[in-house]
Amino acid sequence: MFNISVRLALAASVLSALSVGARAADDRYVNVFSNKGWQVSYDKEQGSCIAVPQTSQGFFLVRSDASNMRLIFPTADLPWIQDAKSYDVIIFTDGGRWTGSMDGWRKTDAIGLVVSNPSDKFLAALRSSNRMRIQAKGTTIGPYSLSGSSQTIGMLSNCIQMKDAGKFAPPKPQELPFRQPFTWSKDDYGKTFSGEGWTAKLDGQKNLDDTYSAYLRVSRDKGFETTLKLETTEGGFGTIVVAPLQGTEPGLLFSSFTGGAHCCTSAVAAISEGKSVNSVPIGDFDGEGLSVEDLDSDGTYELVSVDQRFLYAFSGYSDSNPPMQIFRMEDGKPVDVTRKSQFQPLLRADFVRRLNRMNGSEDDVTVGVAAGLVATGSLIGSYDAAKGMVPDALLSSIDDFYRVCESPQCRPAKTYKSFAEALSDKLGKWGYDLSPHIDEESLSMFGKLTAQPFGEPGDVEGSCKLQPTTFSIKEKAVSFSGYEMGCEIASAASFGNAVVAMAFCSGEGENWIQHYLIEPEGDELRMSQWDGDISDLLLGKANTRKLMKCAPDKTESKSP
Repeated sequence: MFNISVRLALAASVLSALSVGARAADDRYVNVFSNKGWQVSYDKEQGSCIAVPQTSQGFFLVRSDASNMRLIFPTADLPWIQDAKSYDVIIFTDGGRWTGSMDGWRKTDAIGLVVSNPSDKFLAALRSSNRMRIQAKGTTIGPYSLSGSSQTIGMLSNCIQMKDAGKFAPPKPQELPFRQPFTWSKDDYGKTFSGEGWTAKLDGQKNLDDTYSAYLRVSRDKGFETTLKLETTEGGFGTIVVAPLQGTEPGLLFSSFTGGAHCCTSAVAAISEGKSVNSVPIGDFDGEGLSVEDLDSDGTYELVSVDQRFLYAFSGYSDSNPPMQIFRMEDGKPVDVTRKSQFQPLLRADFVRRLNRMNGSEDDVTVGVAAGLVATGSLIGSYDAAKGMVPDALLSSIDDFYRVCESPQCRPAKTYKSFAEALSDKLGKWGYDLSPHIDEESLSMFGKLTAQPFGEPGDVEGSCKLQPTTFSIKEKAVSFSGYEMGCEIASAASFGNAVVAMAFCSGEGENWIQHYLIEPEGDELRMSQWDGDISDLLLGKANTRKLMKCAPDKTESKSP
């Protein structure tokens, strides 16, 4: 039944404020009909049809269905009324005098009389009259205007018929694609979405300071509701993604573009725990924001972006090329998992893409591009080798604005003398691995291999007569070359009498990462190579070559 106590409490003795509130075009009411006496509306919250008086001297008519009607007479003139107590009353209309009983109604400051399911004869008298008064315990209240009552009672019945026909049923929620982003704008305000047990209603507003906000009211499996709020633009733009964000349980990610040439995207996640929903701030992201992807194909989706600290760290935004950054929801909060072993193949592929793009450009390598490449090299355990790919950029100067490191990042503040100094200092502060990745035992073995080349048997490509494999060391940087290719050892560890290494290789205009097991055996050198992780070697998927030490007079000086 319509909760009249809430609305009666809005006015102590007169219902002018109540009437205005009832007629307001809020989200709760659907206006159906109005005349001089009443406004008929459907109350979505209570599922009832209600006729609200247009003036303070009026009464309410409420229908919950075709069989039940209540007339509610609010007044401040009967202070002695007790809630739910029956009172004998006399009703006076133009058509006659009526006797009967009404129930008292008292909620805080709201006082009134209520009659339920009045007789058809009484309703007919109301329809034919202009005014009515009510007398209870010698006190008369009213007169109440009955102008338009006949039409209003009829429209209440029509309202119930519309309800029964489903006219007021909420629109079916729009389905959210699972594991795929849904792009929203202000045109979607007021819409409800659903997917994987989630229900989300999107709204937006202009704030008093001329900014704009977007709201997403979310719940899971009809549990408790939580509101996610983000700043947005006048036109509104963002995404909603439903995907397994923590374990295999579907979570929801809400993002919004806040404006600017490239900045920023704000994001917040909703994670369900039983019937409750926790709101988890993810952060603000420059550039393209973040994506939701299952990078390691384990069924849990990661939040993928770039390391925001690199933007404007060494150069302007347009020249910045930050490394990848990967977050995963753990214990209800986003955790940086970029360095986890399962993402190493992805990071290695990203390094190769950067290297190919850099080498394929006719422009000089900028400090922003170099910083991203070296940082990505650090993420795959190859900091020194990555620096070796950009020697000229490391010698570059940087603008004065980027040379100064202020507190609290630097304590005390400092001014960098070069890009190389700025890069190593900031990478170290940001937790990147700057340690050497070639151990001393491996360096010793590579040193022995520099004495003479090694070639394929016979007169084939890569033989001692045609570009054999040759090793060299310069300031602990190890490289080797062969037929139409060359490699920089990125990391190496001794393994018995052998070395397991990862190398950055290039040849015929391409770059790639190769893994090697290098085993010297007397005058022979066995080189096994594979593309994936160490399991490829253990499963016999490696390609093994047996090279022979070349005599000094049988080698060519030609380099790749």
